[in-house]
Amino acid sequence: RGLKGYEIMRIKIKSPMTVANLGSGFDSIGVALNIYNETEFRITEGKKGKVMIEVSGYGKGELEDKKKNLLFKIFKKYVKRNFGYIEIKQKNLIPLRKGLGSSATAIIHGIIGAFLWNGKNFSMKEVAIEGAKIEGHPDNVFPSVFGGISIIIKDKGIEFIKFLKDYKLLIIAPEEELRTEFARRILPKKIPLNDAIFNIQRFGSLVYGLLTSEKNFIKIGTEDRIHERYRIKFIPGGKDIIKKLFELGSFGAGISGSGPSIFSFIDDERIKEEIERFLREKKLEVKTFIAKISKKGTEWRRL
Repeated sequence: RGLKGYEIMRIKIKSPMTVANLGSGFDSIGVALNIYNETEFRITEGKKGKVMIEVSGYGKGELEDKKKNLLFKIFKKYVKRNFGYIEIKQKNLIPLRKGLGSSATAIIHGIIGAFLWNGKNFSMKEVAIEGAKIEGHPDNVFPSVFGGISIIIKDKGIEFIKFLKDYKLLIIAPEEELRTEFARRILPKKIPLNDAIFNIQRFGSLVYGLLTSEKNFIKIGTEDRIHERYRIKFIPGGKDIIKKLFELGSFGAGISGSGPSIFSFIDDERIKEEIERFLREKKLEVKTFIAKISKKGTEWRRL
């Protein structure tokens, strides 16, 4: 027995931040990082459908409005059973609208919450496939669900290859936002054959480098001609930041997802201090942090 005398369901869900594309792997590869969003659901039986949303971290003061809350919208889309009262507590450590997979975690949590309240038996692959349908691309959802590094193959269905390696990534998140819809809309519908060949070659290098830890192949593999040249102009100082990261010793850098954040593979954490000094000199407002590959994907448990 729980809230107001009704039977209650309480669950907690936790999902990692993701960096997608990694340069040449547009819509095909993503990595999970060890920074997480958490959601707690508390739901009672009934028909009133009352909603309370509490947010800490990123989105506080905005996402309490259910009309603006993607997680609740997804829950509502999938839920098939009436509820009396729902309390959603979100602890968001992933910056919003920065190309770091915050929307993927919201979608994943909304789907899982609805599936559990519906009493549905489900697999995590089913969650990932549904999430990818909503996002329109699978390279954030799959690594966030399964952890590690995911290569996604989309045909009639979706298959994926997951592997685990230890890498450190420096993330540079500008104050400016770049909405995914806009960042996808500015891409051309067709690309030159030479650019397609360039990216196929680089993606092979990227995957080989990630699997073998051969840094030069990772570095080559983060080069791109499909999406970054169109998006970089909307990221203040973006070209200069990436150039400086390579000068400081990064072995791979580029735009995280649709941007505006920039990722960089690093060994030496002192690169963070050096790039922060460079950013101050350029008077660029950004947040910087270092994260590691998360072996864990999405986890949920009953409370």
